[in-house]
This record gives sequence, C-alpha cells and structure tokens, in this order.
Amino acid sequence: LMIILLTVGLIFISFLIFLLAALNITHTFFMVIAERQSELGLLRAVGAKRGNIRSLVLAEAGFIGLVGAFLGIGLAHLGGIAADRFLECRVPEAIQQMCVPDFPFKPESFFLFEPWIIAAGFGTAILFALVGAYLPAWRASRMDPADALR
Repeated sequence: LMIILLTVGLIFISFLIFLLAALNITHTFFMVIAERQSELGLLRAVGAKRGNIRSLVLAEAGFIGLVGAFLGIGLAHLGGIAADRFLECRVPEAIQQMCVPDFPFKPESFFLFEPWIIAAGFGTAILFALVGAYLPAWRASRMDPADALR
C-alpha cells in the first residue's frame, strides 16, 4: 500500500511539473510574440494567412521542444552514468567511503534507458512545447496587421 501511495504521489507531482512547464512555455511564447509583433504584422500585411503565422510559431515551438528533449535526455543519460559510476565505487580514493558497497542482487545499472522511454521523453517534450505555444500562436494569428505595424 505504501508503494502504491508513493507512486500515486510521484505521478501527481509529475503532472504538476508538466503543467507548470506548459504554463512557462506559454508565458515565454507570449513574450516572443510581443517582441516580434511588428515582424508578424508585416508577414500578415504582405499576404501570410492566419494559418501560416500559427504554423510558424508552432514550428518554432516544436523545434525548441526537440532541442530541449535532446539536451534533457542527454543530460539524464550522463547523470545516470555518473551515478552508476559513483555507486560502483569507481571514483577517487578520497570519496570511496561514501560509495554503496556490494549487496546481493545489485543491478549493473540503476538507470534504465530503454528505447520506448527515450521516445516517450522526446514525444512529451515536443507535445508540451506545442501545447504551451498553441494559445500564443492562435493569438498571433488573430492580430490585426495594421495594429501590429504601429
């Protein structure tokens, strides 16, 4: 029962983190849209349709999500390797007393990076970047070109 409650609590915290990340992305893209208002207004004035503006902003968000996924998964992998090395006591003599000694059924690695987990990480990063940028993209596409150029 305790493991189930802990798992449910961690899942709830994960969803809160995802929600905060999407809100942070939304706020950031609102700032980007405000800074690029004249550029987007000029695009609309020369014939870009609302869908083009929305697609442009969402494509930027997708690219940022992809780069974030590469960085996040890469740093997680490096952190997992560093933690495994520390737990295997393959560290300098000065800090070996802090290592975890061998114990029965000690796994080769404490971190599992299966392909489906990596794919889920990429999908989640891109999805939340797109979800977070949708409202600013919609608002940018609804902007009046004359007002944006002022």
